[in-house]
Parts: sequence; structure tokens; C-alpha cells
Amino acid sequence: MQLRLYTSKRRPFVVDGLKRRREYLGMIQRIMREYELPEDLSNLAFIESRYIPDARSGKGAVGMWQFMKRTARKFGLTVGIWTDERKDPEKSTRAAARYLKRLHGQFDDWLLAIASYNAGPGTIRRSIKACGTNDFFALKECGFVKRETRDFVARFIAMTMITNHLDVYGFEEEQNADAVASGRDISADERP
Repeated sequence: MQLRLYTSKRRPFVVDGLKRRREYLGMIQRIMREYELPEDLSNLAFIESRYIPDARSGKGAVGMWQFMKRTARKFGLTVGIWTDERKDPEKSTRAAARYLKRLHGQFDDWLLAIASYNAGPGTIRRSIKACGTNDFFALKECGFVKRETRDFVARFIAMTMITNHLDVYGFEEEQNADAVASGRDISADERP
């Protein structure tokens, strides 16, 4: 469902995020490699904020990776009156990498780690205990994972499919057109 939405009705939303992604993708992927994490985790920044460094949610999460104050501080970011490192693309990406590495260490499963990034690890642990399974799709069917988190994981999967196959989903032409309009030619190595 999310893939269908992203490639049709929400296509302008995706195109906008892909434009911003170009600015941050190299840095995010470099940091993910440093932490020995999958580079596809860069798509979480799309799901959280469309790569907007000063994005703010209605619940108080801030930055490209949408950290709440407590979690941001726990993973080494300064959050105060004068400084909010959640808005710093590189520092917040490093904090997100540390958090994701910890979540994967707890669950030994990327879909559960991604669900935990959204819902919190305690929520996912309780769901696993209540349902008697640590398979994300079984948890989803069991009914203990909220729709917001189910959709979050589905969006991540959809964006990963899109970014890994821009040409298949019809986004490559737009990426190339943007580069030509800006006076840049995209080599094969630079293509998202």
C-alpha cells in the first residue's frame, strides 16, 4: 500500500524528499558504514523528516532523525536553550546510528529495530512477549503493534525499494532532470 501511495498520490512528496536526500546521502551512508550498519537505514531520515534538519513534530521530536529530548541526550546530543544538536545533520546522524546499532543488538532483527525506533524498545518487547513471537509480520498480525508503527515500517520498506530501484519506479528521470537543471551531470556513482 505505501509503495503504491509513494509512486502515485504521494509522488510529489517523494520527489521533494529525494531532492533533499542528495545533499545528505553521502554523509549518512558514510556514517552508517562507520557503525557497520546497512546504508539503507538512510531511508529512515526520509520517513522521519524528508531529510529536513530542523523538522519538528507535534510531539516535540526535532531534526532529520526526529529525536525526542530524552533520547537525544541519551545518545550524546546536546539539547538546551542555546544549542539543539538534533538539528545538526552529522551529529544527529551519528546519534541515530548509535541508537539503531543498540536497537539491532537488542532484537537481532532490522524490522524490529526499525519498529522500535518508532515505538520505543519497551513497546516492541511487550508486543513480543504478548504475541510469543519475534517476527515483525507475525507481531503485526497479532495486533499489539500500533498502526503508526506498522505504517512506519511499511514506509521504510517502500522507500528502500524506491531508492534501490529509482528507474523501476520512474524516479530516475526526475533525479537526472534536477541535476541537469542545476548544471550538474550525475555520474553513475553519484546516483542515489
